[in-house]
Amino acid sequence: MTKKKNSMDKVYVLSDFDGTVTVEDAAVALLNEYCPMDWYEYVRKWERRDTTLRESLKEMYEHIIATKVQVEDFVGKNVLVRKGFPEFVRWCDKNGLGFTVVSEGLDVVINKVFEKYDVDAKVLTNRMLFKGNKVTIEFPETPPLCHHDDGEICGTCKSSHVKRLQDEGWTVVYIGDGKTDVRPGSLADVVFGRRSLARTFTEQGRYFFPFENFVAIRERLGNILAR
Repeated sequence: MTKKKNSMDKVYVLSDFDGTVTVEDAAVALLNEYCPMDWYEYVRKWERRDTTLRESLKEMYEHIIATKVQVEDFVGKNVLVRKGFPEFVRWCDKNGLGFTVVSEGLDVVINKVFEKYDVDAKVLTNRMLFKGNKVTIEFPETPPLCHHDDGEICGTCKSSHVKRLQDEGWTVVYIGDGKTDVRPGSLADVVFGRRSLARTFTEQGRYFFPFENFVAIRERLGNILAR
């Protein structure tokens, strides 16, 4: 791909993971398999603004009862990526585009999927620690990045990573599908969206590119860069 000299010469792609890279939400599948209670109540608490996103994630994920071996085995057998994702990551690298996954999911899950599909990419996400079948969660990507005006505290502050890259002179392309992708998507320069991100942007009158797989994203983004 030969790029013309324009404002898109320095491009960085940030992508959500669960439901974006993956066909189904891997964290949801894991919770359904190994969480012996109504874990979605913690999501509802966050949606009602009764708790922060980080607190909701911690309470929810720490109810998982499983060893690291069980989690990795489950992910390896059950989690699939969208068509064209490994090729898209390699295409970004070949053409000088930065690429990072930013996720409110779990590092053990993402790392296992990347191992399965032979993907080499940077990941910014929440950390899953095991002591037998007891799980604890750490948030290395929250402080000191996350400080929103409405009091929200993220697990992985995707918006802060968008802002940081833009401050460094990057044009940021954001790919996402969920409610936690709305803030960063609203800041990004180019957005590819599906599911609730697409619905929210449609309701708000914001421009975005719909997608179902990474073959379509690569084709569309290639056309944008070639202008």
